[in-house]
Formats: sequence, C-alpha cells, structure tokens
Amino acid sequence: MMRFACQSRRLAARLWPLALVVLCAGLCFGPNTGLGQPAGETCIHFWRQGENSGFARIEGPKPVGTEWKQYEFSGVAPADAAVFCLALQFFGEAGNVWYDDAELSVDGKKLELPNPGFEEGMAHWVSRAAAAGAGKHEIDETVAHSGKRSGRIDATGGYYYWKPEGQFLAVKPGQKITARFWAKCSGR
Repeated sequence: MMRFACQSRRLAARLWPLALVVLCAGLCFGPNTGLGQPAGETCIHFWRQGENSGFARIEGPKPVGTEWKQYEFSGVAPADAAVFCLALQFFGEAGNVWYDDAELSVDGKKLELPNPGFEEGMAHWVSRAAAAGAGKHEIDETVAHSGKRSGRIDATGGYYYWKPEGQFLAVKPGQKITARFWAKCSGR
C-alpha cells in the first residue's frame, strides 16, 4: 500500500505542471453555471508581439437568461500587450447562446469595426472550439437582436474571436478597452 501511495504522489507531481499549463493556457475556459443553465462567457484576449498564444485577458460578464440583454465590461491593456480581440463563448451543460451587435472602444473612442452583428455571416469572425467536437457555430437567420442575423453557439466549448480583416487589433499597454454586446441564452 505504501508503494502505491508513493507512486501516486510521484504521478501527481508529474501531472500537476501539465494541469497548470492547461488551466493557464490563455483561453477563456470557465466553469458552467452549476445550475444546469446555458451561459455565455466573454473576455478580451491579449497577445505579445510575434507570439501565437495569448498571455493575458480581461474577464467579461457571463450572459444568462432568455431575453436579449446588453452587457458591457472594461479593462486596461497589460504591459507587453501588442494586440487584442474580443472573445464571445458558450459554456454550459446544454442549450444555446446568441450574440449580436458587438462594439469595442479604446480609450473612449469607438472602433468602427466590420460586421458587429453577424449580418455578413462569419466575415470578420473566427469560430474556435475548446476541444475537438466542441462548440457548434451557426449564423442564425431567425433570431437577432437587430438586423436579420446573430451568431449562435449550440454546444459548450465554442467561441468566436472578432478579428476584422483576419487580424487582431493593435493596442498599447495602459489603454482602456471597453466591450459591449447583446446576448441571450436558451436551455434544452
């Protein structure tokens, strides 16, 4: 029994750094609501110049509820930040989340960014999944806060990056970024 306990401790010591890397990978993974309700999750990701992995983020609100509601959050770009983007996500046990009418401001100046409400489909948005098979993404032509379309995520682990012209947005350390968007959820 003692030998097994020592082996278990050694294995845990080897796996702990891997668990920490997964936890700190720079993706906006978050807990579900714990109530069996679908929930969105939002953040602003930051990257250093020339690096492929994000190194910091500003946590945003977690949209819930079946009615359209506007959300807003702000934060300051960290030291070493060179570029950023808005991430809109779904983490929950079942259901859907819709996003529409996003906007970003830097130091109080609204950025004129293309396709904030998915009216042009996926143009200027990149769909991503936290794991293989996660996060089914759709452009919904039947549900929208305004216009005729919204971005919908049907399975947990999916998210959208807003990347106008396929690029992250430039930022300087210390600049204040504000994000606004509309969202709603539904359960199954």
